[in-house]
Amino acid sequence: MKISLPFQIQRKVLCFQLVLALVGMTSCGTVPERPEVSQEEQVKIDVYQGRELSHGLERYLKVHKDLEVTVFLRNLAQKLVDATPALSVMPIGVLLIHSPDQLWQSYALPGNKLYLSIGLLKQMKFENEVAAVLAVQLAHLLGRHVLKIQATSSKKILPSEYLKKNGLFAFGLNEHLEACETAVGILYRAGIDARGLVSLWTKYQENPQRSPYSSLELENLMEKTRQTIALNLPLRNPVVRSEAFVKVKKRIDRL
Repeated sequence: MKISLPFQIQRKVLCFQLVLALVGMTSCGTVPERPEVSQEEQVKIDVYQGRELSHGLERYLKVHKDLEVTVFLRNLAQKLVDATPALSVMPIGVLLIHSPDQLWQSYALPGNKLYLSIGLLKQMKFENEVAAVLAVQLAHLLGRHVLKIQATSSKKILPSEYLKKNGLFAFGLNEHLEACETAVGILYRAGIDARGLVSLWTKYQENPQRSPYSSLELENLMEKTRQTIALNLPLRNPVVRSEAFVKVKKRIDRL
């Protein structure tokens, strides 16, 4: 479904893009102020930009369709979204992908659209680990990390460059740590055992050839995760593995 923004919002998007262009050309003097937008307007702008980015991204991803697995993942993601008001303004969408270069890398774009690595999902033994994968991507959305990279890039990032080292998802350590801390909160609010995030980083550490993170990044992410979990009281009966997951896991392994 194509998102059509109201004329007033389109004008603000164009104004914002003009401001970015002027900032790039201005080396001195007063920097133009960014046009003020409400939270509702910002969401609409982000969704509009996310839709445009998804059209380019999906040209370079190999999408795998499996209704049963996709429905399970979407329902699990929706549980996380429903527990985080800032994310619940939009329904969630999940696509299964074969990650480029054999990396276990997942992606997310504004508009609550997630792209999950099949190779990584096959490594998950518990539901809270899958939820951790989803939570990390949702956390990047909350941080607006993709849009910040796009806005601050010295040149327009083309679709053919989205997945490259300096592309649309070239997050720095600070962005990864922010997403890690936010992901713990997302899991905790949804009643899911956040220790699944520790398991996620461990799987990457044990398979460095498949990891999109460096060893130093993983060490920092592991430490941040444990520190953040320690700040929260233990959940009563947290979700670790449900019957629905046990059933769908067999299907995931056959993808």
